[in-house]
Amino acid sequence: MNRLRDMTPLTTVPRLLVLVPLLILVATATATAPVARAGTYDVYACDPNHGGSASPSFAAAADPGMTAYDDCPAGGIVARSSWDNGTSSASQGAYRYFDAPPGAIVQSISGFIKIERSSCAWGTNLVASNGDLGGTVLYGFSAGCGVFGIDWLYRDVAVNATRVRIEARCASSSCPRYPSATGLPGVASTRMRSIRVVVRDDTPPQLTNGQGALWTSTDWLRGVQNVSFDASDNTGIRQTSVALTGATTLSRATACNDILATPCPNEGMSTTIDTLSARGDGPHTLTLQAIDSAGNLGQVSRTVLIDNTPPPAPQSLTEDGGEGWHSANDFAVRWQNPSGLSGSPIAGAEYELCAVPKGQCVRGSQDGKNIAALEHLKAPAAGEWQLRLWLRDAAGNQDRQQATAPVMIRPDDSPPDLAFQPADAQDPTLVAVRASDQPSGLKSGEIDLRREGTDSWQALPTTLQAGKLAARIDDEGLIAGRYDLRAHATDLAGNERTVTTTAEGAAAQVTLPLRLATRLQVGSVKRSGGRARLKPRSRIDASYGRAVRLRGKLAGPDGNPVADAEVLVYTQTLRPGAAVRLAATLKTSRRGGFSYRAPTGPSRLVRFRYTGTATVRTATQDVRFLVHAHSTLRANRRSVVNGETVRFRGRLKGRGIPRAGKLIELQVLLRGRLRTFATTHTDRRGRWHYDYRFDGTRGRQLYRFRARIPREVGYPYEPGRSRVVKIAVQGT
Repeated sequence: MNRLRDMTPLTTVPRLLVLVPLLILVATATATAPVARAGTYDVYACDPNHGGSASPSFAAAADPGMTAYDDCPAGGIVARSSWDNGTSSASQGAYRYFDAPPGAIVQSISGFIKIERSSCAWGTNLVASNGDLGGTVLYGFSAGCGVFGIDWLYRDVAVNATRVRIEARCASSSCPRYPSATGLPGVASTRMRSIRVVVRDDTPPQLTNGQGALWTSTDWLRGVQNVSFDASDNTGIRQTSVALTGATTLSRATACNDILATPCPNEGMSTTIDTLSARGDGPHTLTLQAIDSAGNLGQVSRTVLIDNTPPPAPQSLTEDGGEGWHSANDFAVRWQNPSGLSGSPIAGAEYELCAVPKGQCVRGSQDGKNIAALEHLKAPAAGEWQLRLWLRDAAGNQDRQQATAPVMIRPDDSPPDLAFQPADAQDPTLVAVRASDQPSGLKSGEIDLRREGTDSWQALPTTLQAGKLAARIDDEGLIAGRYDLRAHATDLAGNERTVTTTAEGAAAQVTLPLRLATRLQVGSVKRSGGRARLKPRSRIDASYGRAVRLRGKLAGPDGNPVADAEVLVYTQTLRPGAAVRLAATLKTSRRGGFSYRAPTGPSRLVRFRYTGTATVRTATQDVRFLVHAHSTLRANRRSVVNGETVRFRGRLKGRGIPRAGKLIELQVLLRGRLRTFATTHTDRRGRWHYDYRFDGTRGRQLYRFRARIPREVGYPYEPGRSRVVKIAVQGT
């Protein structure tokens, strides 16, 4: 509850008489507290939360012996008498007052109030008036005794006048400026702090001086347009805005200060509006608005005509005679205009011709109501040009993005320019023909050759790039001799040219071979008389598990060695579907020699290849490296009696055994010849066995057995055998 302090002197005045008037006053003030509603704004004074405790909206006035000042925040704004032992006469006083702006009223005031007086002659009040010293007491102590003081107590009271006043005023013929009784204060004062004044204003702002094409023009408008206006109000302008139907409203808030009686300045607005943001073409409503400090809205409106939509793209743009290359620079294009246009009519055609590839662009236009064709259109120069066309309406709207799909304008009447270039000694197999065409460019080209004295031309694989035709002559696959050359090219316009001469006019000819030949030999080294000689071999047989050293030599056509050359070694297992892989890269010695150790493994083709250079021909030598199969052979008994059984077993060496196993033949030496008496198959790991029962031996015999591995499709080894196993048999 609010604190109440009885400040009456120690007299015979009953305490009941002190309290009753105050309780009645409190109840009255509470019942008339205003309710906030539209058309009002708040002004604050002596409030730490607003304006740093300033109170510039409260004016001060005081008669002699009186004073009015700020003691914010704790002491509030003050109207009081001096403590100088003097006397004030009737109606003399001190005042702090707030005046509403012209045309507005103070609706209510709230805050903490403290009242004290030195005698019952003083009036210490909160008063509502209309600009004079009269008015209605809203709260406080008028003349007459009862209560001498109230310590800080919050009040919210209705005013409904143009002025609200805080006063300490002599309400009798004279009033002492000293304590009139023991225990009373020496001054009469009214103080308030944390004040909120609610000002009511029902007058809307005034908008004048509208400017800018958006406000003044009667023509159709498009794009960004200007608009401005002035705004004024008795309480100031809090916000201005421009609204165009269908577009985003543009608003601007002014810099307002809520400790001022007129918190906002009087300001208008100047801005631009992009009419493209308005939805739809046609009449739109433009509204200028201003909102004053109390939230009152003032506005003016007008109708504006807006058209921001360019005509849609024309349809079915075609070129008379098609889009191919033309020999005459005179073109005509036609199209169909879009139907159902809701805006202004078509008034012209805009077009752009751009060189292809990206280059010069030329813009042009033709006027005409509902125009649908361009006649006698000319490209800026011979070449390839891309035409795009779009429409322009009577409002001036046009959009290149609404252009037609492009058509090509291609004038050209010149055939290609061809000439054989001199041979390059560093790359003799290359045949190059300078090839160019202006303006259309080359479409295709071919280089041919024929053996001198024949009629059959042979096309060479030809490439067209970087302004030339290029082909390579296979001087290894063609018969040696002189050959004629010719070149043929076609441009994009269909113009053709064939040449058989160089730029100097000489016949274009070559003589094969063009590169130096090489000799590549591979084999084994044979020594005779203390000298080692290379014996070329195309086949080498090797036992299973044996690596073989192959040697070779690379020499020129005159027998001189080719040193420090790279020789590639490829291998391919002799089995259907086997891949070729690079096994080694060798370097020739200063004598042209090289060696390669063929590792253990299956039978394979070993290819030695010298890749040559631009001036030296390639060379290749193949060697079949044949490896003979081998199997182990053991018998569980070496001496048996006729009628007993011996188990032969073994294991096939090497990889590549077929999934179904490998055939093994068992042989025995009879009457000087090895004869096959049984066959068996290995498993996937190469293991095999066979049981043999001796039943026809007479006397004591010594038999010699071996396993033979025959050739078989898919098995990458040559025929081989095992070692011989001897078994002694005692017959009957």
